[in-house]
This record gives sequence, structure tokens and C-alpha cells, in this order.
Amino acid sequence: MKNISLLLLTLSLTACLQTPPKVTNINTKDGKAGYAIRCGGSARSWAQCFERASELCGANGYKQYAKNTGRDYERSLIIACKDAQ
Repeated sequence: MKNISLLLLTLSLTACLQTPPKVTNINTKDGKAGYAIRCGGSARSWAQCFERASELCGANGYKQYAKNTGRDYERSLIIACKDAQ
């Protein structure tokens, strides 16, 4: 029974880590099209937010507008992709 409980806990944590951060399309305070990236939970870190931002914006990179930490490990990152040079 103890082994089954440990297995279920491991599987649920693995599933949380594999679920990508939630992304919402927004307009930034200066009117640019941007993204709100939420990557909360105790099994995640800021690294997942920054990785997702890099995936969304590619080689051009992004401008960070806000980085917020809330209760219960809630994290959000507001970004806009930089224009191609």
C-alpha cells in the first residue's frame, strides 16, 4: 500500500511538471500585443515561466513588463516579444 501511494504521488508531480504554463494574450500598458504567463504551483519555478517566454518569442527575445509572486506559489510574468531587428 505504501508503494502504491508513493507511485501515485510521483505520477501526479510528474504530470504537474509536464503541463506547460498557462499563456493568455494581452495588451501591455504601452499598447503592444503581449502575453501573461502563469506558472504557479510548488512543483514549478520561475525557470518554467522564462523558458515559455523564450519559446513564445523565439530568437528576437522579449521585454519583461512585470514579474509577480502571489500566495500559494502563484507566479505570473507579463512580456511582449521584441520586434525583429
